[in-house]
Amino acid sequence: SLAVTGARLLRANVKGKDSVWYNGEQACNASLSKDSTKRTMFSDFGGQTGADFVGSSYGTHERLLIADSTGTLIQSIAAPENFAFDHSEWSNIKNIAVSSVTNRNLAHTALYLISTTDSSLLKVVEGNELWHPSLWVNKQNLLLQTDLDLDSLGVYYTPTIHSAGDMLRYKMELFWKDLDSIEILVTGSSRPWASVDPTSITAGYAISMATALNDIYVGRQLVFNYGISNLPRLKTVVIALDLDLLFNENYWDSYYANIPGYAYDVNHNYWNGNTPSVIYEASVNSYGSNQSNRDFVYTYRGFYANQGAAGWGGVSPLIINDTTAIGINEVNKMLSYIESFISLAKEKEINVVGVIFPQSPSYKKTGSFGRYGTRRSLAIQMINEIKEMEKDYSNFRLMDENKMGNHDYTEEMALDYDHLGSLGAALLTSRLDSLLKTLP
Repeated sequence: SLAVTGARLLRANVKGKDSVWYNGEQACNASLSKDSTKRTMFSDFGGQTGADFVGSSYGTHERLLIADSTGTLIQSIAAPENFAFDHSEWSNIKNIAVSSVTNRNLAHTALYLISTTDSSLLKVVEGNELWHPSLWVNKQNLLLQTDLDLDSLGVYYTPTIHSAGDMLRYKMELFWKDLDSIEILVTGSSRPWASVDPTSITAGYAISMATALNDIYVGRQLVFNYGISNLPRLKTVVIALDLDLLFNENYWDSYYANIPGYAYDVNHNYWNGNTPSVIYEASVNSYGSNQSNRDFVYTYRGFYANQGAAGWGGVSPLIINDTTAIGINEVNKMLSYIESFISLAKEKEINVVGVIFPQSPSYKKTGSFGRYGTRRSLAIQMINEIKEMEKDYSNFRLMDENKMGNHDYTEEMALDYDHLGSLGAALLTSRLDSLLKTLP
């Protein structure tokens, strides 16, 4: 065992015995390395022992001195010109230390990282009164040999994005963690998030990437750029056909495309099967890490579980958007987009199950298909067109659980106007699983 301290003298306790190192000369800022080498780093006042070791004289704190586990000097590192070290400490990264520096006026004006491998210095912070630095890094993040940019790799959430975007951050972790197992990928809005329980699907290993702040455009990125490129066992995707939500803004372009992790993946062609071995660890340790959220996502594989039931919200359902805002041109454009999604999946030999999720049956008494608008007459046209796609594409199945409000999801199965609760999710997932088992 070894303990050291330096306040005027460099004192050591070796296996219970006290001694004074450095020939009894004045020393300070002693720091014991966190690795097995048991090296001691300290500063001195330009003493004779240090000068003899370095081969020249120097001023107070102008050198870091490093001794081995016996107190023998083995290395010295010079401070930047016209500066002196202060408050130097080992980090928990082998061969990396950190220190503040003082100028001729004794002002602490910068922080440096120090490599004891080659005695190099890297200024990382500059300012006023920068005292007592320390560097402690999660060891899962110690990827010093990688040529990847760790300020971008796996960073799927930033403070600037809408808070609802943080859930996809954890689902990207789950994606990378389970990439060799995933056979069924669920994408879409908060409706599939609350309605499809991947842990109850027996047709294959499934995870849900569905979240709020998610749509068919995000789904396309997750399926064709992430899924096709990195999931060797992927065979089926489940997408939300939210006929009232399909016409909102493109969430991928608006919220996700410029986040560092997604942009970095784009710039590396979504890795195209050459997935970095460290991407999962990088995503775990990126900004916004919260173990409670992570445990929830991992346990239920992305399902919004245990949400209970509050009913369909009464006889006057909430309608947020103007039902006349969407016309036939927007409908035809979205139908083409849906068909291109299915067609591309067929080229990649991927099955697509499009689900229209149940909403409050009270929407039958309004002019709106659902909570976010779209005229019911246009919704009927869309459903008929999508049904025709089943005939043209053998890889596509439509699962209409809404039935224009004539569904069998009762009050006890609903969470609110347009989401299922626990009982409803169990029923829908069971039906979906039965359908999935019929697919090749």
